[in-house]
Amino acid sequence: ITPFISGEFIVSGVARANYSELFYCDDDVSGIIWYKCKLNFITLDEKTGATKRQPTNILVQATDIRDAIRRLDEGMKGTMVDYEIAAVSETAIVDVYPYEADPDVKPEFKEAENR
Repeated sequence: ITPFISGEFIVSGVARANYSELFYCDDDVSGIIWYKCKLNFITLDEKTGATKRQPTNILVQATDIRDAIRRLDEGMKGTMVDYEIAAVSETAIVDVYPYEADPDVKPEFKEAENR
């Protein structure tokens, strides 16, 4: 976070976010912004013949909204499911630090080991 601030800072809160996927921008460009993209996955119910839309949120890093849509479509290129873009909005997220657990870490709860 050093490029964005100077001096001391305080983390005032940490919250879990409901994103199913992250698409990073590998370009070394200033002005990178995180966009929240709401997608609807479209499926067909074989029994009723009705189409169902299952919403999901994807976080995309891009330079502007057009670039976010382009990167979203590029990231979704290999999927087999039909989708529609319901909304794209700029977030206040400065940076994302994905959590990666060590493979040797044991679960906190003994019940989780038996499942």
